[in-house]
Amino acid sequence: MINAVEFIHPIDRERLHGTGDPCDPRHDFSPEVQGLIDELSAMLRAAKTSDEAFELLVDHLGPLLPFDRIAFSVIDPATQTLAANRLLSNHPVVWHSEGVHLDWGSSLGPLMSEGAIRIIHDLKHYQRLRPSSEATRALLQEGMRSSLAVPLYHDGEPLGFLFLTSAAPEAYTTQHAGVAIALAPVMGQALGKPPEEL
Repeated sequence: MINAVEFIHPIDRERLHGTGDPCDPRHDFSPEVQGLIDELSAMLRAAKTSDEAFELLVDHLGPLLPFDRIAFSVIDPATQTLAANRLLSNHPVVWHSEGVHLDWGSSLGPLMSEGAIRIIHDLKHYQRLRPSSEATRALLQEGMRSSLAVPLYHDGEPLGFLFLTSAAPEAYTTQHAGVAIALAPVMGQALGKPPEEL
């Protein structure tokens, strides 16, 4: 039986892809996958605002990292809490938390400090392990069953997280984690840009 949750560090890239240089972000993706990574990276670098960057992820990330729900949350440096910034879901949303601060003392703190990717393979199983998690309970109510959390940095400083969630259990693999590791630097730089002016 697969573990409910898995943590994958960037230095583990060699484990994700077999053999070779773990520091090479282009290592061992298929030409098709690498082409999609390169194309999306170029679009994100050209994005002028964080709003444009998020729209690009909504429109182009799916073939690389599947999702039924995508959310970007930012760290408030003054309070060291996490607040939802943008969200799009194919399901009715129970947990949105726009402007609501979340508990930074959760499992997300170590992810940000270590730069690790978190895959929750089965949210139902994970809820049994962490019954106090309100976010997990709400995601299950929305019909979500697995998730991938990607810590993001802007100019070397912690920015926040991109959360991808699927209605299917075990939707995310170590290959997906490798893609997330490859895209995380450019996603962080793009999502850390100023929003569109009203």
